[in-house]
Amino acid sequence: MRMRNDADDGIVLRLYNPEDVSCTGTITLNTKAVTVTKVEETNLLGDIIRPLNTSNHIDFTCNPMEIKTFRVYLHLKETVSIDY
Repeated sequence: MRMRNDADDGIVLRLYNPEDVSCTGTITLNTKAVTVTKVEETNLLGDIIRPLNTSNHIDFTCNPMEIKTFRVYLHLKETVSIDY
C-alpha cells in the first residue's frame, strides 16, 4: 500500500499471487474515518483497466504469478486536529 503521488486523495493497493494456481480474495476497507469515493483496477503504470463498484469491499481474482493493482480514492469523514 502507498499514498498516491498526485493531487488526488487516495491509496494504491498492489497484490501479487506467487502461486501456480489462481486465487480469489476480498479486500475490506475500514470506513469509520474515510468514505470510499471511487475504486479502479489499474496496470503497473497507473493506467485504468476498469472501474470497480464503489464500496468498502474489493473482490478480485488473481491468476498465477499475476500482480493486481487497485487505486482507491478516499474522502475523510472528519477533520482531525493534532495539538502540539
